[in-house]
Amino acid sequence: MKKRLLLPGLVALLVGTVVLVITGYMRLLAVPLFLVFSTLRLLFDSLPQRLLWFGMLALAVPVIWRSLGLGAMTLLPQQGAADQLAHGRVGEWLELLQNARETTYQKWELAQQLRQLVLQVLSEQEGLPSQQIWRRLDNGTLAISPEVLLLLRVPRIIAPSQQHPSRAREQVLERQIAATVEYLNDKLTSLAGASE
Repeated sequence: MKKRLLLPGLVALLVGTVVLVITGYMRLLAVPLFLVFSTLRLLFDSLPQRLLWFGMLALAVPVIWRSLGLGAMTLLPQQGAADQLAHGRVGEWLELLQNARETTYQKWELAQQLRQLVLQVLSEQEGLPSQQIWRRLDNGTLAISPEVLLLLRVPRIIAPSQQHPSRAREQVLERQIAATVEYLNDKLTSLAGASE
């Protein structure tokens, strides 16, 4: 709102000044304005410098206090449980799962994250680096369900033409994601059972 009034205000000030100059009333206003300005300057110069610095600090401290949010900390309401859960790795997965419902690209991003997680789990379980896991997957010496294997083969970069695939391709991706989640659940359950 203030920005909207700035331009008309400047135009009005300019027009008013031009009118005062043209009509000759500027002399009547200039003398009192000069006297006010001179008096304020004299008053300002007569104040001790320490007092001026103290006044500036007194003005700056509340501004800094508010900008840092130190005063508002106690007034803020406590964040809800959903906000507190949205931190860390679990929060990232929760966000990925929620976003995957919206667009195909988000499903593809979830597939990429699941792909990384499957490779991490297999690498941990087999005690091998991911390059050797890939060799074993290519050789067929590592038992894994075909849908999970297909998800592992999903390209890392999605082409613009693939961003809007057919409904059938989208359903295949959804089945691969569901199978991968089930596979990970089984693997992690068996790993947890073996560690007990």
